[in-house]
Amino acid sequence: MKKFTWQIADKVAHAVMEKSEEDVGKKNLSPDLQSNAPIAVCVCGLNFQPKVTLGSENAMSVSNDSLCEDKAYTVLRTGVPTLYWELKEVNMRNFGDQRFTGFAGALPIKTARGKMIGAIGVSGRKSCLRKGKMPIKGEPVFLQDHELAEYGLKIFKQLVSEKSQPK
Repeated sequence: MKKFTWQIADKVAHAVMEKSEEDVGKKNLSPDLQSNAPIAVCVCGLNFQPKVTLGSENAMSVSNDSLCEDKAYTVLRTGVPTLYWELKEVNMRNFGDQRFTGFAGALPIKTARGKMIGAIGVSGRKSCLRKGKMPIKGEPVFLQDHELAEYGLKIFKQLVSEKSQPK
């Protein structure tokens, strides 16, 4: 991959938005365990210049304005998915950076060789699905922030592998 462009970031962000839209409006029988709310997504490069930030029409304003970007920022500063901080139950205020967040929903974007080149952050739903606390069998399972970020990473890898193949 030569360069992580805004065009790639845009395709990733739109794919995540479209995936989340599949759930919006469906009946949610387990609102305490999962959410099918509208989302916001941020895809950014290493210098934390957001390449693309998108928000669903009805996403909460905090999601549109900052949380998805703060999640991506946290990944860029720490190099690890935000799920790590949530599972460790770390008090992020101890870091002295108001933008740090311990909510799952952001992942590093890396090259095939493992070099971090950006991050993707998703907000608006619950942070992640919890094993052992899944909806009852037969109920729809909606992707949460962490799983939507994983989906975005999968799309990124597909786009990069397509881009690197000769035409």
